[in-house]
Amino acid sequence: MKYTLKATIPCGSFANLQPEVELEGDNLDDLHATAEAHIQKIWDQFGERPLKKKSGEATEVTSWNGEKLLYNDEAHAYFDLSGNRLLSGSAYAESMTKPFDKVSVLKKASESWGVDVDELSKLWDINGRISTEYGSSIHTALETYHLYKGLGAIVAEKKKLDYNYALPKIPFIRDAVLEFDKLFGTDALTEVLVSDVKNLRAGRVDRLSILDEKNKVCRIGDYKTNFELDDKKIQTYQHQLSFYADIMVAHGWSVTGLDIYHFSGGWEKIELPVLPVSILK
Repeated sequence: MKYTLKATIPCGSFANLQPEVELEGDNLDDLHATAEAHIQKIWDQFGERPLKKKSGEATEVTSWNGEKLLYNDEAHAYFDLSGNRLLSGSAYAESMTKPFDKVSVLKKASESWGVDVDELSKLWDINGRISTEYGSSIHTALETYHLYKGLGAIVAEKKKLDYNYALPKIPFIRDAVLEFDKLFGTDALTEVLVSDVKNLRAGRVDRLSILDEKNKVCRIGDYKTNFELDDKKIQTYQHQLSFYADIMVAHGWSVTGLDIYHFSGGWEKIELPVLPVSILK
């Protein structure tokens, strides 16, 4: 999915800046946190007065690793119990790659194609929203089937249905879920919150496959619905998944590798090694 955060920064009488940050990923909380950090940095440098943010209320949650932390839904961010913000997987991956310069690319594209830059920007935003909603639908459908296929089977039997009740009603998305289950199975944990509070980091894993629970062996997986998945995007995702893998290693787990499950009309699995991770301070 693509995520865009815009701001208007007052810089003086009749003057302001309007920065726009566009990121790509699959976790809305992580994307918002990364974009917000970029906006905050620009605001601190050019704003005529401090940026005031609503703090909202943080709810205490427990990660899969058994650690207690705070989640602020309004800020889309995790904190330790002392209020220190935790680094997210997408923010870490973003720090390891060159950001997409939308402003420059948009300007060049509008000049090359002879179209209005503002209208082209709106079109890009609409297409980005479509991609985000599409990706979210696939993610939600997979998560639902992972969690409720047992319940869905019981209901299907009672109602005498010829399909699992936990499957989505939309045929295209239903077929995507069924194909995934056939190829890779759904005997894995999904949307798993992992944390390493000591090193101020946390994030949600799309798919955590436990290969050997007794000896603590697992694989980290992620769902992607990009129309095109080039080497640059794959590398960015590899950094993000390696971040989650390193959190698991901090809790004594061995991670045999990373899996990107890419859907673009059909599923493919891209297996990758875990990269070394530098903890940002």
